[in-house]
Amino acid sequence: MKTMSDLALVYLDQGLLKEAVQLNMEALDGRIRLLGRDNSETLVTMNNLALVYWTQGWLTKAAQLNLEVMDSRMRLLGRYHLHTLMTLNNLALVDLDQRQLGKAAQLDMEVMDGRMRLLGKDHPETL
Repeated sequence: MKTMSDLALVYLDQGLLKEAVQLNMEALDGRIRLLGRDNSETLVTMNNLALVYWTQGWLTKAAQLNLEVMDSRMRLLGRYHLHTLMTLNNLALVDLDQRQLGKAAQLDMEVMDGRMRLLGKDHPETL
């Protein structure tokens, strides 16, 4: 399934969005079946599928999937984990594209605060 997920990212980079969706969905189904919904690799695949949805402009689907990943990562890893913060950032990007500017700004502030706590104010991911 790792190979499927990796290939789906290659398809995304090549603009083969239909193929990227299909392969991500297959990888996600397999990971949920074998590893469970809360497994870290399953959550990575969910995150990747949300990225494909966002790239295609399927913002509602992207937001729903990002919210699911965020809820799981908050519960499993906590608010101040880099994977949780990455998901918050992804959700902020979707909110921005949906013109939900207040929500996007609030999420971006949370991401910045979290990165400052974890990485420091001078780290490239914080700047």
